[in-house]
Amino acid sequence: YGFVFGIVHLAAFVSAPVFAKYGNCIGPKLLYNVGAIVQGCQGIAFGLLTYIVSLGWFLGLSYLLRALDGITNAAAWGAIVSILMKMWPDKVASIMSWTGLCFGLGYTIGPAIGSYLYTIGGFLLPFEITGGIGLLISILIFFVIPNVDNIQETESKKLISETSKSKPSLTLTAVAKNPKLFMPYVDNVTNFVGYGFVEAMVEPHLSAAGATQNQVGYFFLIMGLFYMMTTPVIGYTCDHIKSPILVSILGNLCMAVAFVFVGPLPWIPIEPSVNLLFGMAAWIGFSYTLCLVSTFSRAHNEAMKRGYNDDLPTYLILSGLWSTSFYFGNFAGPTAGGFLVEYLDFRGSTIVFLALYVMMTIVDVAELVFDGVRPLKDVEIEEYEEI
Repeated sequence: YGFVFGIVHLAAFVSAPVFAKYGNCIGPKLLYNVGAIVQGCQGIAFGLLTYIVSLGWFLGLSYLLRALDGITNAAAWGAIVSILMKMWPDKVASIMSWTGLCFGLGYTIGPAIGSYLYTIGGFLLPFEITGGIGLLISILIFFVIPNVDNIQETESKKLISETSKSKPSLTLTAVAKNPKLFMPYVDNVTNFVGYGFVEAMVEPHLSAAGATQNQVGYFFLIMGLFYMMTTPVIGYTCDHIKSPILVSILGNLCMAVAFVFVGPLPWIPIEPSVNLLFGMAAWIGFSYTLCLVSTFSRAHNEAMKRGYNDDLPTYLILSGLWSTSFYFGNFAGPTAGGFLVEYLDFRGSTIVFLALYVMMTIVDVAELVFDGVRPLKDVEIEEYEEI
């Protein structure tokens, strides 16, 4: 049963690098439109599974449709971020923050709307309504989303374009070889692992603390609201500071603090309470956003410092890898969390995550200090050296 949910992230994790590498050949607009249309159709088809009597066929088709959902989600997400970056190349962090806000809004109101539709129409109605709306919107946005390959440039942009033709676009190999390009995505994975762990495992912990079912819902609502409210501010901040890694350091520190008290840690003489956990929900939502927005900005800034071209193939690689880290973290967090809670219980598991975020804070601080001692000077791209 749980794998029906987990397979979405697994399929997206596997497919996101493929779209990152070949998305420019397909075209970001086509990739986004096809992904959106297939997602709408998938939603409608999933609701029709209620008419399948055989458990084997029901689970098999559920896995298939959910995997398709993950693949098309990875395609659409990476493509739309690349399109937005092409249109507003100087607002990278703000783009990630606002798209993240929309993402969080959907995750916040989706379960509430789905629950209401389920109560009045059973299993079929929520999927047919949301899938139908998604399909309709995906058709309408076909005429709205611009084809960024055909956007006419001004004379000044043409001049910049001519001078940048000698620069190569970013590649997956280049990211793998460069720790400063790779580490923001490692930061991202740890961020999503912790957040995914809390999302998947906190409900029994809340119930043990005396929370009602409504209060469990309030926990997730608070976490989502603070995530949404803080994303635009953090995005604006990352666009206007020299070192977005400072925001990542703050995010890792805040996540470490969150795992001190969300349990709380076994040796702290504080018993878990509903009010304490509500406070940690707000704190986690804020901390999560700090890492989520800043890591993408760090990767983009480093790619530009290294002399890679500020073009669509580069954007597709950056957004595709960001999606990969997102999906892997959301798959690994609940999966590893299930084993940890089984053997250590929830409070004992928080020790592992505290250590993880302390370690990532140290790594980010070391990177910041290293940059201060040895600032980047006339970096040559390895591809040039090979030529």
